[in-house]
Amino acid sequence: MTAYIVFLRGVNVSGKNKLPMADLRTALEEAGYHGVRTYIQSGNVHIESADNPSDLKVKIQDVLRNNFQLEVPVMIRKQADLVQILANNPYALETLEEPRFMSFGFLSNVPDQEKIDEVMSYASEIEKFAIDNDILYFYCGTGFGKTKLTNAFFERKLVVDCTMRNYNTTKKLSQF
Repeated sequence: MTAYIVFLRGVNVSGKNKLPMADLRTALEEAGYHGVRTYIQSGNVHIESADNPSDLKVKIQDVLRNNFQLEVPVMIRKQADLVQILANNPYALETLEEPRFMSFGFLSNVPDQEKIDEVMSYASEIEKFAIDNDILYFYCGTGFGKTKLTNAFFERKLVVDCTMRNYNTTKKLSQF
């Protein structure tokens, strides 16, 4: 069994895609998964499975569709990989000073290099980001409430699904 963290994109946001976490835990347990735990209401799930990530993604999408009539993007990472993602943070020094300005974008696929090159032209000294395979490291010194570089911006420019988690949530999930 491998421990995974499942990131659901866009649940329980502004009253849309309501998904009670207790009901989700029950549905996943009834589907045969072990170690099911959720963290906060924004669609973070710890799950243990012998499935590979691709098969697990399809099965979780089926649970969401069949039990909750939800069609939302699902991104899955091995829990152990989150430790490495945190260690590879190119903005580690800045994050130590102001962790509230650091977020991680979990991408559905590795974007085309051409798309990455285009989106990198939007980086600045205040809004720094880097893309490493299917992870977006985003240090936003202006604060996430003020930036125009939103999750939707990155999805549109990179042509991938993306769900963002702040530093504290990502760190907690790496140890969850």
